[in-house]
Amino acid sequence: IAAAINAGVQLLEKEGVQYLWIFDQDSQPRSQALAAMLHTLKQQHASDSETTAAVVPLIHDLHGRQTLPYLVALPQGRIVTAPHRTNAPVLAAIASGMLIPITAWQHIGPMNEALFMDHVDTEWCMRARHLGYHITVCTQAVIDHELGEGQATRLLGVKVVRRVRKPGRTYTMIKNGWQIATLPHAPVGWRRYMMRQSLMIAAKALLWGPDRLQQMRAIARAMI
Repeated sequence: IAAAINAGVQLLEKEGVQYLWIFDQDSQPRSQALAAMLHTLKQQHASDSETTAAVVPLIHDLHGRQTLPYLVALPQGRIVTAPHRTNAPVLAAIASGMLIPITAWQHIGPMNEALFMDHVDTEWCMRARHLGYHITVCTQAVIDHELGEGQATRLLGVKVVRRVRKPGRTYTMIKNGWQIATLPHAPVGWRRYMMRQSLMIAAKALLWGPDRLQQMRAIARAMI
């Protein structure tokens, strides 16, 4: 996915575009999403000397039927996922729905093709943040998105979305997350966050599958 995005951006650069709007194949923006995001971006540029790397919308997960949380860095260095209700910076966001000024992209650089798929957007956002940019959520813009394969269920009275990943995706989710931890622009707290995430991803893979034996092997390879 990183190579595909980079190739698309190269074509758009030749057209002299000012902004990039990135989508996965399973995303659909709601009415007026682009207008709201452009307005937020222009407001940010008017107040912070163009240090906005991207404006991102609220993501409505069609499987879980809920708005997805964002990755947030707390002042103490702890990284958590939390709902977002105001137009303010976050640590990272998924690529689908990102509105990026072409000048910011050219300064920050392309997506990291070595990561191939999972955490490609996370690494790019962290690199942008390390260079003094920020990622802003526009709460007036919404896109509908099918985040992987899964369905909502209730466990002990709590709503849980069962994410089903193939073993290869389990491998890249864990492996790439730890790969980011070795990079100089990884934020404080990322290793602790990945420890929690790795345990959660592994637990879901082994509980819900599919191909539990292959899932186990994928987890073992990713942690080596």
